[in-house]
Amino acid sequence: MHIKFDDNSTKAMRRKLERLADFGIVNEKELRKANREVAKMYVKTARRNIQPMDREFTNVRRNRMYRNTLRRSMGVWRPKADDRFTRNIMMAGPRTSLHKRVAPYSKTDGFFALWVEQGKAGKNRSTGRNVGVFEKSAKSAMPQMRTKFLSEYRKRFGKYVRSI
Repeated sequence: MHIKFDDNSTKAMRRKLERLADFGIVNEKELRKANREVAKMYVKTARRNIQPMDREFTNVRRNRMYRNTLRRSMGVWRPKADDRFTRNIMMAGPRTSLHKRVAPYSKTDGFFALWVEQGKAGKNRSTGRNVGVFEKSAKSAMPQMRTKFLSEYRKRFGKYVRSI
């Protein structure tokens, strides 16, 4: 069986395929919004799982750490690099003021999150109520995040394909 294509149909097909390849660039704002919604699901789960500290304390930098500091510092942000590879990426977790672009300073005080996750804060090493809380939260939130992510992208991709 021999199939022939004329020039006009191949050009039209090539144009449509090129437009399909531009899906992430054309729908940048919509995809960023979808990624933010998916990342917020992890933040909600992690905030629910984080237990407050027993007491307030002052750290080495003389900053006062309040009871719900780690819970309050959880959030979603975009990475600082603004190139074509990180255009639609959203990060979720405890915010720190290292990136300077994250949020107002009052909510970017989660610099000690790694100590809490690994259990290296305070006199009692590798013990504590919040040891491994981010990893546990990610494992529990991942199935819902995956289904939400796929449904959001399917919805937006179907709409994009119909518009071509």
